[in-house]
Amino acid sequence: MTEETFWANHVKPALTSTHFGRRAWKVGTSTRAGVPDVAYRPPGQMAWLELKYVPHWPVRDATPLTLGLTLEQRAHLRDWCEDDGGRGFVVVLVDRDVLVLPWYVPDVIQRENLRELTLAQMALKDVKNLLARELDALIFANRGDAKVTDGTWVDLGERYE
Repeated sequence: MTEETFWANHVKPALTSTHFGRRAWKVGTSTRAGVPDVAYRPPGQMAWLELKYVPHWPVRDATPLTLGLTLEQRAHLRDWCEDDGGRGFVVVLVDRDVLVLPWYVPDVIQRENLRELTLAQMALKDVKNLLARELDALIFANRGDAKVTDGTWVDLGERYE
């Protein structure tokens, strides 16, 4: 699988077919370097999504996971989220697991830190039913830097500043 097939076969159907008024656009690479892959707009809101595909989990827990975020992608997300108050997420497919991560996730991350930063996790087969719901909950709560843990919001921004 590639990022393009992840978008076409899983992310796009999940973000455009479940509720009326939701929109998602794949942004072409000919725009500006670093612009995230997807502009996602549930009614009245907007968020950037950077899609990443990592074929396999590292064999050893001690081996970090490399997401492949470029400096330009990180800069665009930082400008949009930190400077302008927008929402942004990194949506990663690793093997058959999909993770929704905050925009400020490091490009190379240890697995124990990845667990801490994960905002939502689902199996690839469940993306169509769960991805839009999870993203909308984060966006409409106006908490692109928050995580639901047992029904309680945890502000990750305060913990990682």
